[in-house]
Amino acid sequence: MRKRYFGLDLSGYSRGRSGLAEIATSDDGLVATIYRSHPFAQVAGGRDLLNDMVAAERTALNRMTSLGMVLVDMPIDVEDLFRQGNPIFVWELTARPVDFAFGGLRPLADRIGAAVARFRHCAREQPSASLRETYPAASLNASGLPSTQYKDETITWDAQEWEGGRLAEIATKMRLVPAAPVEVTDDEIDAIVCAFAGAAPAGDILSGDALKDMVRQRISNKIRKRDRTHLDRLTIPSNYQLFHRPPTREVRLRVRQWNEVDP
Repeated sequence: MRKRYFGLDLSGYSRGRSGLAEIATSDDGLVATIYRSHPFAQVAGGRDLLNDMVAAERTALNRMTSLGMVLVDMPIDVEDLFRQGNPIFVWELTARPVDFAFGGLRPLADRIGAAVARFRHCAREQPSASLRETYPAASLNASGLPSTQYKDETITWDAQEWEGGRLAEIATKMRLVPAAPVEVTDDEIDAIVCAFAGAAPAGDILSGDALKDMVRQRISNKIRKRDRTHLDRLTIPSNYQLFHRPPTREVRLRVRQWNEVDP
């Protein structure tokens, strides 16, 4: 049975570089599709009309959630940041435990605050079962793949292998194999990594208690020993998931325009 998982990497939201990809699973294997010219690659200015910008994004998001699951690299469930009564650590004012544990950007800090607000507005009517949060760098790190120093790279497939820097190593270990020469950006590879956090075999997905244990251990390594007693009170978003093993079989890769998405 075919299942579809869309990955949306919004790290380039403010620069028009956001990546969008899909991984479809079936008895025939895995097929990854990179989509270009999609609505999330639009640059939004402060004086732009919100409805004009959001309408296309919301239509695209509705389309994806009607077809499968969407996994996005953007803080979604940040309500606990606004309603926590007695935070213990200074970082709790701007970051959730998953953000602090994995070194993600802080939802209430200036680098992604506007993007968080923009996407929350776009996704406010989406059912939680169809929309999940993930973090490519954390999945790559948990899988033993390079997770730093690959941003702003572009790689090329020359019909035999990926050429480039650390991003080429990631694409190789993610077993991505295009049918024709193609050039791919870091944001597009991150979008594929996002999608695989849904498409991975169930035993390779980190969520729930397993993810909570990892978060607790990583935070424990970052704080003073005497403060570790406070970790039992920390929570993680229920819709946050990663993977801890890369694909074990070839992932066929293709590139399409967003208006060519399969029904």
